[in-house]
Amino acid sequence: MKTKLTLLLLVLHSLVMQGQSWEFINKLYLIDAQGTTDSVLFGNNYSATIGLDTEWNEQDISNVPWNKPEIRSIHRTNDSVDCVFRYNFLIDLFPANYDLKFDMRPSGPYVQEGTNFVFKLEAEHYPVEIYSDFSDMYENSEYNSWTSILLHKDTCGYNTPALCLPGYNHLYTITDSTENYITIHLDFETGINASEVTNTILRSGNPTCSTLLLDYSGRLQMFDLSGRKVFDQQVERLKPVNIAHLPKGCYLITTNKMNFKIIKADQPE
Repeated sequence: MKTKLTLLLLVLHSLVMQGQSWEFINKLYLIDAQGTTDSVLFGNNYSATIGLDTEWNEQDISNVPWNKPEIRSIHRTNDSVDCVFRYNFLIDLFPANYDLKFDMRPSGPYVQEGTNFVFKLEAEHYPVEIYSDFSDMYENSEYNSWTSILLHKDTCGYNTPALCLPGYNHLYTITDSTENYITIHLDFETGINASEVTNTILRSGNPTCSTLLLDYSGRLQMFDLSGRKVFDQQVERLKPVNIAHLPKGCYLITTNKMNFKIIKADQPE
C-alpha cells in the first residue's frame, strides 16, 4: 500500500469522469518524518453505491494489518464507532464496517450521509504531513461554504478546520498519535456534465471487453484505481487499441487532450 512519491504524483492529474453531473475524484496523501508516503482516493459518481462497489474496485482492507504510515477511508455502521462524522443521534450510515483505499459515493443534487468521508491514519515516525488535491472537484462541481475539512483527535474532538483547494496543498502537520482522524464534509450544489466532453474522444463502447477506439492520436496511459500504470503507448486516431489482456475493472485514462474513466468488462464466453 505504500507508494513512491512519484507514483502519488501520477494520481494528482485532474481526472474528468464520464457520466452525469457531480462527478469527481479527490486525493489525500501523507508523508512521514522519514519521507515514506501513502495515499487514498475518494469522490462522487452517479453510478456508485453505498457499500462495497465492485465496479469501482472498492476492496475491504479492515482486516489487513496497517502499513505505517497509512491512511484509509473508513466506513462504520453508526456514528458511535471510530469517530464517524458526529450527529446528535445514532444513525445507520453503511451496511457494514470496512476500510478502503478507494472510496466512491453516489452523487446527487442534495447533501446526504454519503457526502461525509472519514479517514483514519496510523504512523510511527512523526511529524506527519497531510496534503490534498481537490482539483477535479473544483473543475466538475460548485461547492458552498458548508464544505469543511476537520482534523480530530482519538477522543472525537474536532479542531483546526482547513480549506479544500485545487492543486497540491498542505492541510495539516500531525505531531503525535493522538490526532489520527480527518473528516471531510462535501456540500455541493451543482456540477458540470462531463459526458459530452468525454464523448468527443471516445468512439467505442463503455464498458468494453477488448478494444478502445479513440478520436485521438498521441500518448495514451491507463492507471488502475490504486494508481498503478498498466498501459503506456502511442496510439493512432480511430485505430483499435487492444486492452483485452487487462483484468476487468475500472481504469483511468490520461491523454494529451483529456482524462476519463473506462470500464473493462469480461470477455464473452
